[in-house]
Amino acid sequence: MARAPRRELEAAAVPPRRIALAPEDWFWATWRDLEPLPRPQPRPFDQAMAVEHYRIAAARRYFTNWERAGISLGVTGEEASFWLQAMLLDGRALEPEVVAVQLSAVDPAVLLEFEQLDRKLRERYYEFDARVWILLAALYPLDEVIGRFLAADGWIYTHRKWGSFDRELVSGFRKYVRPYLDAEELKAIRERVRPHVEPKVWLDADEAPQRLPVLFASVLGLHAELAPLVESWPDQKRSGSPTFSSDFLQLVFGLGSAACMQHHARRLGLWPDTPEYFRAWLAHTEYSALDWPLACILSQTTQPKMEALARLLTLIEAPEVAPLMLDIVLHSRIPQVGAAWLKANPGYASAGLTALADGDGSRAEAAREFLDSVKPPQTERELSGSASEGSALEWLQAAANLGPPEVPAWVRAAELPPITLDTGCLNLFQVKLLLTALRASTLDAPHPLLAVVKARAEPGSLDRFAWSLCLRWQVAGRPKRESWALAATGLLGGEYCVARLGPLARAYREQLIYWAASLAIECLRVNGSYAALVELWHFSRIPRYWKLLEVARGYVETLAQEHGLTPDLLEDRLIPACGLDASGSRIFDYGPRQFRLVFDSGSWPGVRGERGPLRADLPKPNVGDDLQRATKAREEWRRIRKQINDVMKEQTRRLEAAMLSGRRWTADDFATLLAGHPLMRHLVHRLVWASYSASGELLATFHVAEDGSYAGAENEPVAVESGAQVGVLHPVHLSEALCVKWQEQLMDHRILPLFPQTARPVYRPGESDASSTAVPGLRDISCSSQVVLQSLGRCGWRGMSVNQKGIGAHCREFTKEPEGAPTRAVLEYEPPIESLFDKKRHRVRDCYFLPGTGLSLPDTPERLPLGAIDPVVFSETLLDLTCLTALRE
Repeated sequence: MARAPRRELEAAAVPPRRIALAPEDWFWATWRDLEPLPRPQPRPFDQAMAVEHYRIAAARRYFTNWERAGISLGVTGEEASFWLQAMLLDGRALEPEVVAVQLSAVDPAVLLEFEQLDRKLRERYYEFDARVWILLAALYPLDEVIGRFLAADGWIYTHRKWGSFDRELVSGFRKYVRPYLDAEELKAIRERVRPHVEPKVWLDADEAPQRLPVLFASVLGLHAELAPLVESWPDQKRSGSPTFSSDFLQLVFGLGSAACMQHHARRLGLWPDTPEYFRAWLAHTEYSALDWPLACILSQTTQPKMEALARLLTLIEAPEVAPLMLDIVLHSRIPQVGAAWLKANPGYASAGLTALADGDGSRAEAAREFLDSVKPPQTERELSGSASEGSALEWLQAAANLGPPEVPAWVRAAELPPITLDTGCLNLFQVKLLLTALRASTLDAPHPLLAVVKARAEPGSLDRFAWSLCLRWQVAGRPKRESWALAATGLLGGEYCVARLGPLARAYREQLIYWAASLAIECLRVNGSYAALVELWHFSRIPRYWKLLEVARGYVETLAQEHGLTPDLLEDRLIPACGLDASGSRIFDYGPRQFRLVFDSGSWPGVRGERGPLRADLPKPNVGDDLQRATKAREEWRRIRKQINDVMKEQTRRLEAAMLSGRRWTADDFATLLAGHPLMRHLVHRLVWASYSASGELLATFHVAEDGSYAGAENEPVAVESGAQVGVLHPVHLSEALCVKWQEQLMDHRILPLFPQTARPVYRPGESDASSTAVPGLRDISCSSQVVLQSLGRCGWRGMSVNQKGIGAHCREFTKEPEGAPTRAVLEYEPPIESLFDKKRHRVRDCYFLPGTGLSLPDTPERLPLGAIDPVVFSETLLDLTCLTALRE
């Protein structure tokens, strides 16, 4: 049903937009024509007061905090001279009190000559502070000062152990000098710097000082000189040297327009990931291009840095920020920052989220919940009288121990979707009682009132109520102490909530909010429906953070048993179709041309046009194609191809494991889940199958033709009765002649086997060995440790420790279905393998079979006679060990 647009909010007055940047921040955009800022009026200089300020700044020996010295932007010449001499004193060698005494005797009327300043800076370069620019600007001509910095024999080039001095130097000039320069001063400095700017030298330089002129150029607006350098960098270049990686973004910020800056920052993958650069981005782009800072915020791996950057977004008061703040609420670990902005700026938020709320998806739902929360309160619903006298009595009895209703302000109970009963809906007082009961509940111990409501309420209304409550909790910043709102989706929710809880749990896991992800999968477990089971299974397939995955897998096994499904049957039902149609294909439309997805003999996807050969990839669109359709088709093809390849690899492994374990499907499940599946049919087609009676007797062998029919070794039709069972055929159950017939049949049909099957080597124990417990022919064979570890490891064998002296045996576990009786093959050798680099030869002592599983040997093992071993287990064991003996030399 179409959703009506929220016109009443569109008509609301929106306050004027503004960005609360500091005045000097705007000078990051050197292309702006800005009036210079006025310098503060200097205050009278008090030398005694200045000495006291120095004592405060130098409270710790070996470190002077010049920020606490109280140096203001407006300084007299005397004060500037005093503080410059203070900075150039050797504070490390002397106690702060001694330095303070020396400063009391300083003559502030003395102006250091350039030569003296040169020598002092050479000695004190390691304690350089950017505030020195305030002092230099008050005492010397700035173009002369910068000329000395850039001179080949000046203060910088004689030192190589100066760390980030160049960045501090340019950063101080940007902050304390550039905003206050008039046009004439700026022109003089540009003319002084321009001859030194050599982009090629900067790019090829091994030593940092040669970068200084280009860094100054980015502050002074020398756009023509910077553009060729930035354009020469290849895409996705983040840094030329780890030491100077931040220089690249600083130079990009010095380009001649916001569009040019933004283009190169995105092209080079440079994020404004410091507060300084974040403000610079806003100074360039203002209300546009906010998606790049948002991506930078969400990519941060530490919560403090993520929060520090997100709070810089609060400097903007405009509708454009509202969707970003909603994303921070929904997709970050700092939802409180976004929630606080949305709450503090309802006018901007309403204007920015109105268009978003008319769409679909989780963002649109959250936007609608927020807009509902800022609407004027509706008239409270009166007591509906819908409940009968008996049900009202039951309600009051269930709610007797709750006390007065207590509901947080962010819930806005009057605005929640109504909960409908057979004769009406809950009134506001009852809704508040229900919310109070939810706050008093846990997932394993719900309040009795919830059972009364679930028994009488319409499930769909409960579903919408629970998810709306969860969304309001998210918009409020996901307060952990109010996580009962998320738990409500498990206690009251149905299919609507389940379909959203799975993606929500995965999003929380990606955001490292493990407590919320754990609670979301707990809600799925409490729901217990088949849809919840499917969502849990998808969650359990995600790698990383094993604790959550193990919990989810435990829930999957429990719920699968409750639904009468084994984990294998569940996985069969969850194999994705990857967008293929019922025939196992798909059309990619270019407009005039169409391409059909087909599979080659190895089950790898390709495409074929109406005429022409099989292609491994879709062709590029030509002049006659519909470019929009072709682009969409190519994007779908790349996505589907990757998904198909991943599923094919996983299902090939499962089918071979099914052959070894003797797994069986019912005839109906085989026809529906495998032979009739859009994707699995291409794998099933490449195998030989067998039907079995209920007692396990082999009835017939067949393969599935391309049209879905069953054909035997002589290409005769084969009928599989509905009561029969179907499994992947192992050649140990066939005669050699029938195996040869099947090989010929598959070759005639040009079918490449999915894995070695009918041509697989088969081993059986001899008649004289049936009562023996040791596999014959292996004793005293010797081979290297690398052969043992690598060849057996590839076949699924695992090492076993013997007497804690290293690995003295390997075992492989086999589980047979449907009995499920486990068996393990054990290979013992000596001496034990002590390390991966063991150079010794190891002699096989024995090979035998034991019941059960595990990596430890009992003191008195009960060896099984070879005649009692399942033929598949014996054959596969000998196949593995034959490979071992073939590589023994």
